[in-house]
Amino acid sequence: MYLTTTLFSGKRSGIPKKIKAAALLLIFVCGFQYNSTACSPLNVPTIVGSPTITATQLIIKWQSTTPYFCPDVIVVEIACNSAAFSGLAAYSFTSSVMTGAGTPYAYPTMSINITPLCPGTVYKYRAKEKNNASTTSSAWTSNFTFTTPGTFIQPTLNLTASPNSICPPQTSQLTANLVNGCGGSGITYSWAPGASLSCITCSNPIASPAVSTTYTCWATGGQWGCWTASNTINVAVTTVPPNPGIISANPSTLCAGKSTTLSSTSYTGNLQWQSSASAGGPFANIVGATSGTYVAGPLSAGTIYYQATVAGCGSTLTTNQVQVTVNPSPTVTVNSASMCAGQSVNLTANGAASYTWSAGANSTGVNTASAAPASTTAFTVTGMSAGCTSSAVSNVTVIPNPIINIGSNSPVCAGFNLNLTSTGGGIYQWNGPNAFTSGVQNPTIVGTSTLNAGVYNLTVTTSGCSSSTNISVSIVTPTLSASNTGPYCAGQTVVLNGSSAVSYTWTGPNAFASSLQNPTIVTSTTLASGTYTLKATLGTCTAIATTTVLVKPNPVITVNSTSICAGNIATLSANGGASYAWPSGVNTTGINTATTSPALTSAFTVTGTAANGCTATAVSTVTVYQYPVVNIGSNSPVCLGFNLNLTGSGGGTYNWAGPNAFTSAAQNPTVVGVTTAAAGVYNLTVTANACSTTTNISVTVVTPTLNASNTGPYCEGTVQLNATAASSYTWTGPNGFTSSLQNPTIPNSTPLASGTYTVKVSIGTCTAINTTSVTVNPLPTPNIISNSPVCEASTLTLQGSGGGTYAWSGPSAFSSNLQNISVPNVPVSSGGVYTLTVTNVYNCSRTATANVVILPLPVISIIGSTVCIGGTASVSATGGGSYSWTGPNGFTSALQSPTMAVPNTSVAGVYNVVITGTNGCSLNGATNVAAFALPNTTAWNSGPVCLGAPVTFSSSGGLIYSWTGPNGFVAPTQNTGLSSANSLAFTGTYTVGITDSKGCQGYATTYLLVRDLPQANITATKKDGCIPFCSSFSLSNNTTLASAIWTNNGLGNSSGLTYSDCFRNDGKYLITSNYTDIYGCKNTSTLVVNAYPVPFADFSYGPGKPVEEEEVSFSDASLGASINQWSWFFVNNGGYTSAQQNPFYVFQQPGGYAVTLIVTNKWGCKDTVTKPIQIFEDFNLYIPNAFTPNDDGLNDVFSPKGHGLVKYTMRIFDRWGEELFSTKEFSIGWDGSFKGKICPADVYAYKIVAFDLQGKSRLYVGHITLLK
Repeated sequence: MYLTTTLFSGKRSGIPKKIKAAALLLIFVCGFQYNSTACSPLNVPTIVGSPTITATQLIIKWQSTTPYFCPDVIVVEIACNSAAFSGLAAYSFTSSVMTGAGTPYAYPTMSINITPLCPGTVYKYRAKEKNNASTTSSAWTSNFTFTTPGTFIQPTLNLTASPNSICPPQTSQLTANLVNGCGGSGITYSWAPGASLSCITCSNPIASPAVSTTYTCWATGGQWGCWTASNTINVAVTTVPPNPGIISANPSTLCAGKSTTLSSTSYTGNLQWQSSASAGGPFANIVGATSGTYVAGPLSAGTIYYQATVAGCGSTLTTNQVQVTVNPSPTVTVNSASMCAGQSVNLTANGAASYTWSAGANSTGVNTASAAPASTTAFTVTGMSAGCTSSAVSNVTVIPNPIINIGSNSPVCAGFNLNLTSTGGGIYQWNGPNAFTSGVQNPTIVGTSTLNAGVYNLTVTTSGCSSSTNISVSIVTPTLSASNTGPYCAGQTVVLNGSSAVSYTWTGPNAFASSLQNPTIVTSTTLASGTYTLKATLGTCTAIATTTVLVKPNPVITVNSTSICAGNIATLSANGGASYAWPSGVNTTGINTATTSPALTSAFTVTGTAANGCTATAVSTVTVYQYPVVNIGSNSPVCLGFNLNLTGSGGGTYNWAGPNAFTSAAQNPTVVGVTTAAAGVYNLTVTANACSTTTNISVTVVTPTLNASNTGPYCEGTVQLNATAASSYTWTGPNGFTSSLQNPTIPNSTPLASGTYTVKVSIGTCTAINTTSVTVNPLPTPNIISNSPVCEASTLTLQGSGGGTYAWSGPSAFSSNLQNISVPNVPVSSGGVYTLTVTNVYNCSRTATANVVILPLPVISIIGSTVCIGGTASVSATGGGSYSWTGPNGFTSALQSPTMAVPNTSVAGVYNVVITGTNGCSLNGATNVAAFALPNTTAWNSGPVCLGAPVTFSSSGGLIYSWTGPNGFVAPTQNTGLSSANSLAFTGTYTVGITDSKGCQGYATTYLLVRDLPQANITATKKDGCIPFCSSFSLSNNTTLASAIWTNNGLGNSSGLTYSDCFRNDGKYLITSNYTDIYGCKNTSTLVVNAYPVPFADFSYGPGKPVEEEEVSFSDASLGASINQWSWFFVNNGGYTSAQQNPFYVFQQPGGYAVTLIVTNKWGCKDTVTKPIQIFEDFNLYIPNAFTPNDDGLNDVFSPKGHGLVKYTMRIFDRWGEELFSTKEFSIGWDGSFKGKICPADVYAYKIVAFDLQGKSRLYVGHITLLK
């Protein structure tokens, strides 16, 4: 691939250069050239702005800090983002001569043609600066990425082989055709296995295999493509002449719609099955039928001929023919029928040689069956002819018997009519007691008697089907009783009771009436006494009964009411009764008296009982008066000579008594002009509602005293005034001062507060006056001046003023008595608040403060660097707000941490810095920069290796080594490696950084290829199965495999890419294949084969000699583990099947039957057992429920029908138990007569005892209706 780049620069602009790119590398260069004899060291270039991507171009602008004294270029390498760079930068060009000086320099814009790359794919690129006249270059830049426009389409690989089947030494031409390939000319091909190919990296090798071989081809897009496409092609090899072998068809005779299996044995070559409708042909190939076994079908009726052709080296042979006969299925027909519920019908089938009926239809002949379904049912009959079957359906319609509803107006009173009712449709026939018969739907019996009581029977016939039912009728005469729960007292509820009936009518005294069975009279009076009559009905029957009620009068009770003081006792007396009952809280003291002492006014109810047992109540109210609550007061203490005022409350009358013979009846008396004799205790008694309370109060007569003082003299501030205790206070003084406090203060006082202060106090109505003198002196006025803020280590000055004496204090325990102070070389710790205290001639002091700020010098740290040539040196300082650097070669910088390119040692030396803090304080400092040359380096590895193998990495050129590589590989030694390259992620480029004694580091790389282990799955023609079975094993994905060793449970040592074995015992078998590919890489695969055991089927049944329609129990007796499925087949009995382990079955007809059991275990392994079972005939008896002995030749004799009976006895009885007829002959029935006369129409009883062939007896008892 050739790329043409137009360079932009100077006079040589527009000159094209062709750059041939390697298959795995895309390199673009552009550059500048300067006319100079000295070359500058090369620096890593940088991108200017952002690259531009168009539909066809990647446009990049580069610049470098290298002074251009030689022809230098930029080399760019491109690869897929997932691929590794190869580093093959062999193609570059020199830019035009440029003029000018200074750095950085911009290269001409580089445009890279990206049309050969894959669309929609992420690519990466890197660049370096290179001397166009030598191999010298800078290090590579870091990686950049871009995405090509468009959508990526996965390439596909198509393979052909011509011819695809050969006979050695014939060869086959293999051809690989790539669709949608992209990524330029770096596409590579790889074929495997390669032993029989003319070239394994060509797109069209020639194959000359000795055996049939499947070839795999991989196409890879390389460094620009980063995709892989693969496919396979098979070349068949035939090495011997064809052998047709022998073919067969199984089965050779079958029914239409089934299939036959064609098999060929002992053939050699390529087989093709053919078919024809005639033995003479023509024969046509069956598409896809090329294996030794082929299943043909489903087939249509007729005769088909099959043969096969076998092709080999040199010729094609034809096998023998086989004839397959396909018989048609028979056309089966069967009749349908209808029947009454409970009966049976006969079915007849035609069109086949033998028949099998579905469940419910019992075979009665070669082509006949009987059925007695409970509802309309479709029965399927399957006919068979020449081994082929088909089916037909018989629909048996079941006509339901009529559904009868019967009713009456029973119970009926004797003499009234009995009404019988019914529904059901059709024809009605009634029979009942007293020889009753009727053919109407709803008959009536007029004027019943007890003879009409009993069971009435009704038979209804519709659509030829009949049903019967009956109803019981009662003839009754009602009985009646009446009662009450008295006697009662007036006010109680009277309860009347009547015995059960249908309706009720009560009448009685005081116009009482009710229709209830058990009425009541609420709050009765003596007027309710008397006789009550009850008339009741039952149906149309009536009856009358009476009951007498007595209501007694209640007594009239009286009781007295009274009043008491709280805590006293009241006496109560009642009258009007014979005895009394008092409530809780009242104590009985006599027949009609009692006492009580309630806390509050209360009502008490007394219950009196009269001689007739009836009771009444009366209420007594006891009024309780509370003692008065007395409150007493005075104006004590009272000053001598003033009035004493006494006060009292509580209501009622008042009585006072006190010292000096004082008495008064006033509520609030006054003692005028008291003396000390009036002092003492005064008593007050208050009376209300004749209840009295007494209390007292103490009175004091006093004379007041007073002292006044202060705590002066004072400096300006707070004045404190003091007075002795009193009731109230009034202060006055200078400057308009007043106060009502006992000990007032004057805050913020000035000399104006000096003078005399007067206090007047009162106690009760007493007063006193006193004075005190106060002096207040003035304070000084201090002031501070300082030179704050100052930098650390300079001089701090403080100046004070305000008079008198001076006292200074400040941070770090500073103190001084000077008026003005100076602190040289001041530390930061001296910053803070300074206090000045000034004292005047009155010994009054005042303070002033000043905040002093000491600005700290910057805390600096200066760092230089030791760098290698081509690197970047840096100096840095910390601790300031601004920096000023100077150094070698006129270096200056205002940066905190400036950097310098180190193309040579001229940048080494001392760098000075002035550091100024953010507070304006500055310090000076210096540091050194040293520069050294880079070491020469090399690296190599022991690869390529197989996955998991060890790898060694080697290098030289320094003292300290640091390896990095794919999959997180790191190592600190010169020669290292991997104990196991256990991941394909270890494939890639490994870089070693090599550091010399000066600490300068160079880099070397080496590429490691880790080959993946072959991956193959073991496939089996049969992996799991029931013993015994055989299986063949092969390896999938084996296109790169060269050999394999096989074992079974660790035994054997079979070689080859395929393996066969047989399994005769149950268990698990581990098939292991250890295989090696063409690169010598090895791997192992395993497959577990499960050989399952086969069960042993067996069963038993009971009873040992079952009869028809008798339930037969089948019990599974099979052997073997994990049996979980049972399939029972009752082959000759309608094809009935069951999936139960132990089923039950009823055989409808006697005869011999085959029963088959197939058992299956949880692995699907089966076993079958078939046993015969003999069903013996059972007796059957049908007994009619009515007959008509009227000599019309129809149903004249009551005669049961049945079969299988060997002994029989029948007896007939009337409703009174008299025996009318008996016989032991099954063929002799009852003609309805007794003693030569026909019996009346009625219901009669029968008793039948029958014995079957096995001697088992059965008893039948029932009714037969004789109709006329």
